[in-house]
Amino acid sequence: MPDAEQPQTKRLGRPVSRVVVIGLVLVLGAFGFFVFVAPIGPSHRGARDIKCRAQLHQIVHSMSLYAEAFGGRLPPAGGQGSGESPGAIAESWADVLIETQYILPEFLVSPAAFEQDRSSYLFVPADRLDGDPTRVLLYELPGMHGEHGVHVAYHDGHIETLPLQEAERLIAALTAAHGPASQPPLHRDDDDRVRPGE
Repeated sequence: MPDAEQPQTKRLGRPVSRVVVIGLVLVLGAFGFFVFVAPIGPSHRGARDIKCRAQLHQIVHSMSLYAEAFGGRLPPAGGQGSGESPGAIAESWADVLIETQYILPEFLVSPAAFEQDRSSYLFVPADRLDGDPTRVLLYELPGMHGEHGVHVAYHDGHIETLPLQEAERLIAALTAAHGPASQPPLHRDDDDRVRPGE
């Protein structure tokens, strides 16, 4: 009896990275939004608000994926003065997420931002995600939306928009309890960064 030939399977190429898939979904979602929803929307401010919330949600999702891959740990807060020598700049949470390809740099800058070279979202230092719906993980820079509020992301993944004055009180309490949140610069030279363990 002749040997049955095994069908050969062809590999179609490299697997697509998470960043490419996430980027494609967001681009298609944004295209659909601007084609179908934006013409009906009341203002440009509303569209910016939706995009800010979506970007904040994406950062939370990226941190969750990072934590799954790294034993439940969140990226280090890092930033100015966090390195071993005074004035050194340790690798920030944003640098880590970008370098590990969990997020693209453009998702870290709000469309309402005044500064385009710094993250528009601030990370409240934490070692792990704990799922607490009252514990703040990230918030956007106050004032980007004027008096319309500040978007805040919590450890359980939900996002709220707090009135500006309420958000300022919350941020003051967070700063008193945890120190200042980390707002890293983006697009800087690698030479002035100190990676953990170096």
